[in-house]
Amino acid sequence: MNKRTRREWLATVGAIGVAGCSSASNGSESDDDESTIDTTSPDGWPVAGHDVTNARHSPADGPKSGVEPRWTSDGVSLEFDDPALAVADGTVYVGTEDGRVRELDSETGDGSTLADLDDSEHRSDDVPVRAVTAAGDRLYLVSDGVYALDAATGEELWTFEETALESGSGIEAPAVVADGTVYAGGYGLYAIDAENGEERWHFETETLPETADGFDGSVGWLVSSTPAVARGTVVCNTALSILYAVDVETGEEVWSLEGADRLRGPPAVDDDVIYQAEDGGVAAIDLETGETRWQAEASELSVQGSLSVADDTVDLAGGPLVGFDAETGDERWRVDLDSEYERTVTVGRTSPIATDETVYVAEDDRSAVFAVSIADEAARWSTEPTDRIGTHGGLALADDLVYALRADGTLVALEGE
Repeated sequence: MNKRTRREWLATVGAIGVAGCSSASNGSESDDDESTIDTTSPDGWPVAGHDVTNARHSPADGPKSGVEPRWTSDGVSLEFDDPALAVADGTVYVGTEDGRVRELDSETGDGSTLADLDDSEHRSDDVPVRAVTAAGDRLYLVSDGVYALDAATGEELWTFEETALESGSGIEAPAVVADGTVYAGGYGLYAIDAENGEERWHFETETLPETADGFDGSVGWLVSSTPAVARGTVVCNTALSILYAVDVETGEEVWSLEGADRLRGPPAVDDDVIYQAEDGGVAAIDLETGETRWQAEASELSVQGSLSVADDTVDLAGGPLVGFDAETGDERWRVDLDSEYERTVTVGRTSPIATDETVYVAEDDRSAVFAVSIADEAARWSTEPTDRIGTHGGLALADDLVYALRADGTLVALEGE
C-alpha cells in the first residue's frame, strides 16, 4: 500500500471534496475566500464518515482523560446511525427531528435556527433532517430529498427529489460531495450537480427477486449507507448486501460483489483498497478490480456498524474492539471492555472513530462512550452508564470534542484533557 500518512491522504481527498462546490457561477472559488468551509481542517467533521472515503479517522486530538460534558443541545435527529451534524470552522450544523437546521458555536453550544425546511415550497412531509454535509460554502441536507443551503444565510439554493419513485423520496443515506458532485443513495445511487441540483446520472442497483416480499418491479434496492469516493470511483452497498463500484463520470458499473447478506455499514477506502465490515469480520477489496485481497473473521464478533481506518489499521467493533493489519488482515490488537468494566459492554452496532492514539466507541444501548488507548490496549475513560450518553451508531470528533447522542435526541459535546 501507499505509505503516505493519513494526514496527507485526508488533505488530498478533502481538497477534492471542496473543488467545484461554491455558489460562484463557474463552480469554483479561490482558496483564500473566507466564506469557504475548509473541509480539510483537522478540527472539522464535515460528513458522516469524516471525509469522502468514510475512513472515520480524525487527525485531531480527542479527550484522553477527565472527560465531562461541555454543553448539550436537544432535538437532534435520530434517523441514521450517525448524528445528523457537520462541524466546520468552529460551527456545528445540526439537523433536528422537526425539519430544521441549527448552527451552534462549538465552544459554547449557543446557537439558533439557520433554516426550517417546512418553509420550503418543495416540502412534502414532516420529515426530520436526517443528515448534514458541509462542503464549500454550502450545506447539503438529506430529508425528504436532498437540499442545498447557503451555509451563511440558510437560503435554500436547490432541492433534489428521488426520481425513481412516483411518490415520496427514497433518499436513505447521508450525502458526500466530491469534485462538484453530490452522491446520495436511495433506490439506486444518484450523482447530482452540486451547483444547480440537476441530476447527472442515476445508477440503478439490482432489484429484489420477483418472488420476494416488497417487489415492485421498477426500482433498484436501497443504498442505505454513505457512499465513498476515491480515484474516480464511487463505492456503495445496498440492503441486498451487494457492493458496487461505479464510475464517477459516467455512472456505469465498474464491478459488483455480492456479500451474502453479510455487509454491515458503509464501505471505507484507503488508497486503492476498500474495507467493508461484515457480520463477523472485515474484508479488504481491490478498488480497481473488485477482487478480495483478504478476509478476516472471528466467530465471536457480531458486527452491525461501520469501521474506521487509520495508520494501516482497520478498527472494528463487534463485541470486543479489534484492530486488523490493513495490509494482511492479521489481528494487531484486541480490547475486551467487558473484563475492564466488569459488566457486559455491547458495541456490535457501533461505528468507531480512530485518531493516531485513541479509538472512540459507544455502547449499543446508548449507555456510555469509551476511549481506548491503542498503544496500551486498554480503556482510557468511559462516561457513566447512568448518564445515558452514547449512540447505537457513530460518534463525531472535532474541535477536540467528542459528539454523542442520548436516546432522547440530546447532543452532548464531551471534553477532557
